[in-house]
Order: sequence, then structure tokens, then C-alpha cells
Amino acid sequence: MLLEIDDPTVFSVFEEAELKQPAPRKVLGDRVIYKSRRIPRTRCLPIITDFGEARFADEDYRGQDVMPDVYRAPEVILKMNWDNKVDIWSIAMVFWDLVAGRTLFQARNGQQLLDDTLHLAEMVAIMGPPSREFLE
Repeated sequence: MLLEIDDPTVFSVFEEAELKQPAPRKVLGDRVIYKSRRIPRTRCLPIITDFGEARFADEDYRGQDVMPDVYRAPEVILKMNWDNKVDIWSIAMVFWDLVAGRTLFQARNGQQLLDDTLHLAEMVAIMGPPSREFLE
């Protein structure tokens, strides 16, 4: 999802913040992964995009990471068959971020590692247990 920037000074603020307090990062082989900074609130409409996680519907991707960690649908976490409904889930999670200013699910344990069990427990705590049909 992309957001239009209606005030280009936002980039100067980002640059200044990075100079004063560089974003945490880790080196993984030949890549450097940077922690994201908060996106400034804007009144512009979001544009849905895809940067490489698109999948063809007629193939089986069970067990593959097809969504960013905290946006994963229950079907993806549980390595179940999934369909285009996971895209709706992901969009809902992003909109929650935009409205609430934080992710709905943390999905991280005390060591800040991704924890699928904790992620599912957070979902059950908010939405209640899954339906019998979902689990079958």
C-alpha cells in the first residue's frame, strides 16, 4: 500500500531523524534490513500495490510466507489452504494500522521473535475461537 505525500518536507523530516538517530538494522548475509520508521498521517487515499509477494491462484503455496509477519491471515499461519480472502485480511490489517496508529497483533514474544502460537492466541483473544468449519 502506497500513500501519496502531499507535503514534500516530510522527506526532510525523515532524513533529519535518520541523521540524528539512525534506524536499527541488522546485516543478514549480503543484505541490510532496516527497521521501518512511522509513516506520517496523511489525508491522501492509499493505493494498493504489490512488491513481489503476488502468487498465482492455481498453485499451492501452503507453508510459504506469502504475507508480512503481523498481517498474516490465520490460514497462512496454520499452513492451511488459502484463497484470495487472505488479501482482504491483509488490507484490513493495514487499514487498522492507518486508523489506530499501531498493529492489531504484535505476534512477538519476550525476545521480540515472531511467535505463531502467540499470534494465534492474540487473534482468539480479540475475535474468539475459530468456527468448526474453519478448523475442518
